[in-house]
Amino acid sequence: MGIISLKTSHPIMGINFSGSQYGFSIPVGVAADGTHLWVANLGNNSVTEISTASGKPVQTLSGKQYRFNQPWSITSVGIHLWVPNSSSNSVTEINAKTGKLVQILSGKQYGFDRPQSVEFDGTNIWITNSGNDSVTEINAKTGKLVQILSGKQYGFKDPAYIADDGTHLWVTNSGNGSVTEITASTGKLVKVHTSFQLAGPTQIAFDGTNIWINNFGNNSVTEINATSEKFVRNLSIGTVGDMDGNGMVFDGRHLWVTNTGSNTVTEIEVTNGKTMRTLSGKQYEFKNPQFITYDGSHLWVTNAGGNSVTEILNG
Repeated sequence: MGIISLKTSHPIMGINFSGSQYGFSIPVGVAADGTHLWVANLGNNSVTEISTASGKPVQTLSGKQYRFNQPWSITSVGIHLWVPNSSSNSVTEINAKTGKLVQILSGKQYGFDRPQSVEFDGTNIWITNSGNDSVTEINAKTGKLVQILSGKQYGFKDPAYIADDGTHLWVTNSGNGSVTEITASTGKLVKVHTSFQLAGPTQIAFDGTNIWINNFGNNSVTEINATSEKFVRNLSIGTVGDMDGNGMVFDGRHLWVTNTGSNTVTEIEVTNGKTMRTLSGKQYEFKNPQFITYDGSHLWVTNAGGNSVTEILNG
């Protein structure tokens, strides 16, 4: 995925969007396509579209044609959106310009089993399957299966999220505290990393140089150099219970991590690993914050416990 440069990094206020007009019901996954925000609603099997310019709801996608079934995450790939349906072992592709259904991928040939997250490598999409410890590769243009990666050599155990560093894919295994590194062009295994002080690794992000991993098990973030594969540092943030969220995003300069236990969001300076600030308080209205995304100027956080989305304005 591309890196977007951030002009400034001083959050000055938060705006919370909620209400029946948004159709939020346990909002979790979130993605920005350049002009609109898309939110996956786990509670009512829908996807909400919001204008990033105004914050106003555009439409809520639901119904049999989309076959959403506990959509957990959502990923923007060009003009299309990909939504894994964890309870129906399928993936829904949507046209982001119109909101119309493109196709639904399902069936044994894809190997889907509790699909959780999607990553795009520039050509193909990769989907983690936490139910059968595998990763499915699909051609993004055609929707055709490329291959399914599985087996002991990959070390997959409850694979959660994927980051692309331009050459390799990094897959977090929340079930065994490891990260699997794969060559994106071939799907061949590079290495299964079992050190780095990983504990229940979940969300993962690439900052252009290093890989950052959110550790659910020990309330920390691990930094790894993507080229040398060497450990850089492990950061403890907040108190126990803080770092148990799934949200992590790089904005071109800083890393942002959601903390579900304390209803906060932490900003980290990637050049030195220092915590810049922790956002909290009534102005943000974080409540069980889950995923976070960046649209080029603003940050957006889904609040699963508040059925809302918080926009963080930077000035």
